[in-house]
Amino acid sequence: MKYKTAGSMRIPDIGLGTWGIGGDHELDDSHEKEEIDLIKNALVAGVEHIDTAEYYGQGQAEKIVGKAIQYSERGKLFLTTKVWKDNLSYEGVISAMERSLQRLGTEYVDLYLVHWPNPDIPLKETMNAMKQLVDMGKAKHIGVSNFSLQQLKEAQQYYTIAAHQIEFNIQHQEPLREMIPFCQKQDIMTIAYKPLGRGRLLDDPRLSALAQKYGVTNAQIALSWLVSQENVVTIPLSRSLVHVKENLKSAELELHKEDILSLTKSS
Repeated sequence: MKYKTAGSMRIPDIGLGTWGIGGDHELDDSHEKEEIDLIKNALVAGVEHIDTAEYYGQGQAEKIVGKAIQYSERGKLFLTTKVWKDNLSYEGVISAMERSLQRLGTEYVDLYLVHWPNPDIPLKETMNAMKQLVDMGKAKHIGVSNFSLQQLKEAQQYYTIAAHQIEFNIQHQEPLREMIPFCQKQDIMTIAYKPLGRGRLLDDPRLSALAQKYGVTNAQIALSWLVSQENVVTIPLSRSLVHVKENLKSAELELHKEDILSLTKSS
């Protein structure tokens, strides 16, 4: 596994996302055993970063992750979760973290993110609570997700932002204009979600051509392109252990500079 570092945070290039595990907007526990087994097997295969959120399946995703990691060596696992936008008051953030830790069965998370901004709650209040969680040892690092550049700059005024999680893939390269260059200059890690467009971008002929050239899959090309960017890691979700293993190998694939540029320029 390869890693990237931002400040004191060291994070694997390729992690495992959990959107849709335990349900999406609503709870669905009908596949709990299979989902626990998937995460367990993913850990055995080499996954070291699991990304989840209190919103996923109304907390069910965190419960599933907690059951899957209960016998894992905690120090070798990078665990990210997120606080939902309805819980961004000072007390709301603190309480949300307590519930997340209980569901996850851990005393701390490595990265705690504000899932979405909430214009009705002062960002300073939210960030003060996030800082308190670091001081309490319940979060090693804090960050944000889905923030505008202006919102990210404001958040920085209140505490060190370790990471910004955003949608970023070969068909959605808008962040390369301003957001990612800003994060690179500020030593903020970009965590790319929807790296494969939930499967929709895998038919892109640009990927097919390069996959044939390198003898890999379209998904591996797409993921390798992402992590070839400075201070960018990603969290693909796959319900197939075969695909999880393929995704992990993407971090080892080194695309030629001209191929990276061809994917970037042709977007």
